[in-house]
Amino acid sequence: MWLSRNLATLVRLALSVALALATIAGIRSLDRLAYSDTRDAVQDALLMPGAIFGWVISSGGVHGSSPMLWAAAAIIGNVLFYSLLWWLVLRVTSALRLRLPSNNRWRGP
Repeated sequence: MWLSRNLATLVRLALSVALALATIAGIRSLDRLAYSDTRDAVQDALLMPGAIFGWVISSGGVHGSSPMLWAAAAIIGNVLFYSLLWWLVLRVTSALRLRLPSNNRWRGP
């Protein structure tokens, strides 16, 4: 029981990091769309968690005394934020799956 629970947690954690990296890559791929103010606003809003984390680490931002520290902190902040978000989604869906009666569970393709 202990091993299966910890293994499920490790798998969920690894999957959440992989999904976070894919999410960030998807957000960054918005640059390939035609230019528009809306595209830039959406991309900026989706990358804001990392920018806030970077601002906490290096308050000057990209124009401060250590812009490379801010950039690294922003990337790490986005990975942490989206990993946590995906971990919560996976955790909730796992809990909901366990609550369903066994005869109503989706068995897959």
